[in-house]
Amino acid sequence: MIRGPDVSRLKCMPDIHDRLHRTFFRAVSLLSARAQGRLLHLFFQWVHQAPDPWRYETEPYEIGKYEMTLRHIPDRPYRRALDVGCSEGAFTRRLARAFPQAECLGVDVSDHAISRAAAKAAGSARFAALDFLNEDPGGMFDLVVCAEMLYYVGRGERLRLVFERFRTFMAPGGVLVLVHEWPEARRLYRHLDESPGFRKMAEHPCEHPERSYAVTVYERVEPASTGPERSRRAMGAGEGPGQAVLDERAEPGHQLIDRRGGHRLDPHDVPRHGQPQDLDGHHPRPLGGIRRVEHRRQPPGELPVDVLQEQRF
Repeated sequence: MIRGPDVSRLKCMPDIHDRLHRTFFRAVSLLSARAQGRLLHLFFQWVHQAPDPWRYETEPYEIGKYEMTLRHIPDRPYRRALDVGCSEGAFTRRLARAFPQAECLGVDVSDHAISRAAAKAAGSARFAALDFLNEDPGGMFDLVVCAEMLYYVGRGERLRLVFERFRTFMAPGGVLVLVHEWPEARRLYRHLDESPGFRKMAEHPCEHPERSYAVTVYERVEPASTGPERSRRAMGAGEGPGQAVLDERAEPGHQLIDRRGGHRLDPHDVPRHGQPQDLDGHHPRPLGGIRRVEHRRQPPGELPVDVLQEQRF
């Protein structure tokens, strides 16, 4: 059951609440991706008028779910981790403690949530306001966590496109961890199970009297038809022919909140030619101000590859 700001009241709501919730957000997903992103921003800004609206920091159920999620993340030497829909950062901070060697970035569409998350950031945890449907977090990640967010994406076709967005900024061999209500997770992940770009590694349903959920783990793989050379280039190895372009111009209108004081930083504008498009066919705006990205031109028929060169967190 999706819970809103008044947790105690919504816990007691019948299944009709879930049906209405799903129906509403499926209808919203009939809009363009940009219009849907704007509406979701308004919705979550409203939800986050009060601090910690879902009581992620204090609810024993939520804390237990965080522990279960961390337990089932494969133990690997992750370099960059992304928490999609991080709210006020309760899980992102735990993720940073569990993997201190990794650079952990939490993103959420709500500026209110991110401001509070930045104020409480610790260790390697960083936070940024991001419309995930239309904006790119920047760079490549070898661990992505997405919990309790896909309900808001809506229709199956929109879910398929969101999973494709996951694929474009995950390194081959990267791990995707999804945490959603069980057994609804089976429906939410149907298109991901059919994708040649992901392989399901494990699924851990957790029966709970309050609300059952599952921790499902996927691995980002290269489709067999692309071959090892494409995989090598996707990781940034080797030089492609043509001139390397480095562009550090700031793009107005996109903002990063620095954890040290909630300051907004101007991002770098990454060259756009050949970049993956968002759900409306537009180039997603990169999350800048935190890294330099080298854009290499590839031969005809190959997508350009953005290679992480320097991190400035």
